[in-house]
Amino acid sequence: MKFTQLLKQRPSAILIDGNSVLYGAYYGTPPLHSIRNGEPINAVYTTLRTVLRHISSYKYAAVCWDRPEPTFRHDLLTDYKANRAATPDDLKLQFNLAKDAISSLGVQQFEKTGYEADDLLATLSHTLSYQYNCDVRLISADKDLLQLVHDGGRSEQSNGNRNREQSEHSDKPEETLGKVDLAHPFNRTIGIKDVTHVLEHWNVTPQQLPSLFALVGDAADNVKGVPGIGKKIGSLLLNEYDTMEGIITASKMNDGEINHSISISKKYKRGLNLMRKYLNSDMDTKKKNTEKTEKTEKTEKTEKTVNTDPGNMEQDDPEKKLHMLVSIHKMIHDMTDILPFEKEKVGGRSEFKKEVPDVLKINMDLDVFQQFLNLHGFDSNIASEAEESIGSMEVPTAAAATATATATATDQKNNENNENNETSNEISNEDTRNLEDDNIADLLGLENSENIIIDDYVYVNTQSEIKRKRQERHKLHQLKQQNVLLEKILDRAASAFLRLDINKNNELSRDELLQFCQGTF
Repeated sequence: MKFTQLLKQRPSAILIDGNSVLYGAYYGTPPLHSIRNGEPINAVYTTLRTVLRHISSYKYAAVCWDRPEPTFRHDLLTDYKANRAATPDDLKLQFNLAKDAISSLGVQQFEKTGYEADDLLATLSHTLSYQYNCDVRLISADKDLLQLVHDGGRSEQSNGNRNREQSEHSDKPEETLGKVDLAHPFNRTIGIKDVTHVLEHWNVTPQQLPSLFALVGDAADNVKGVPGIGKKIGSLLLNEYDTMEGIITASKMNDGEINHSISISKKYKRGLNLMRKYLNSDMDTKKKNTEKTEKTEKTEKTEKTVNTDPGNMEQDDPEKKLHMLVSIHKMIHDMTDILPFEKEKVGGRSEFKKEVPDVLKINMDLDVFQQFLNLHGFDSNIASEAEESIGSMEVPTAAAATATATATATDQKNNENNENNETSNEISNEDTRNLEDDNIADLLGLENSENIIIDDYVYVNTQSEIKRKRQERHKLHQLKQQNVLLEKILDRAASAFLRLDINKNNELSRDELLQFCQGTF
């Protein structure tokens, strides 16, 4: 067995968009009702199974929710999300039940009036990555969250306050940032979306996505962009001028005044012309509104003028509107007041502790979870799935997101190392890291494990081997489920035959009937 990667262990967390998962579960699951009280549970049922599947490889997790009240984005744009249909009544009934279900899993939840779940996810992911050097996996179907992804590595904030802080505390070692990526809640074929995905699919950096969405518009949120500008032209302009302010500045110049760093193409020229047309439209709009206001004042003095509405005032200044649209699409990531994280004083200033707080640690109690399922009439199979998943929730490593680092591998290593104690004691951890990859598994007696944990390092097996073992476990799990289902069918069939034979006064035992049913099936 070959071990091809050497990864430094660091914590990993998973952050879930509760509204995205619950809505997707509702529209993707047939109607289901509780056997206890008849209440709808289809969305909660699928949400529970989805959350269980995602958190099974993580030690830290959180779920963020939208609030029903308007947010600050509605204050910026009055018709924000006005085109969305009302939430179905049977889905409204499941929101509180879904939150209770997540609580029974021992997962922390966040929500805040005036803000969306996206802002909470942005704050948590930014804090965990920058302050705690923690890898973060985001779970959502919302493309706006792509602006949060990054590859980790050293901090990009090498200037300004961070640079001065490092000079003041030169004895503090420089640390790397945790990686942030995005996964779809249900569709596993899409894969993990990271910085490479954004560059290939949108042709801009994650930080430029709010400006791109402002130019293109977002029909889902009822936000209109610049007419005529799509993803290709918008990304072309951002690649040249970086920001919305840069595009606006270039649009106000003549073509001869602009220093182009790229070859002039028809799409590039068309993009600048569309921007000029959009920015100059405020003159015609103001003129029309002035004429309409004068006409209105003459006919009906009591009628309100057109420009008294803040939304209309925003429409009168396209430049301000573009900056406002960028603010709408850009997520807030400095809402530290929602974080239940303690700070400690270091060098006369408050700083986050470097260990991920226990408040984000998954604290599942199977008894509490089973009580919730029984109270609301859920399928007991969910409890068995939770029991299978709970064993792997104690693995806080970055490798747990890509390779199944379970406690079973560690136990196997300890047992087999005891048998080869004399050999293992002669080799130090430092010497082991310098060994050939082929000899590590044989030396430690871990030929069947997927990774080896040595001190603070993890030797990860090749991806093909990991994939093969996952497929084997998946087949075993499917076979187990089929056997359970078959036993239920046979038991019900045997009961039916038993009732039938009793009516006929036949004296057949239950075992004989069960054997008969097995032969029939």
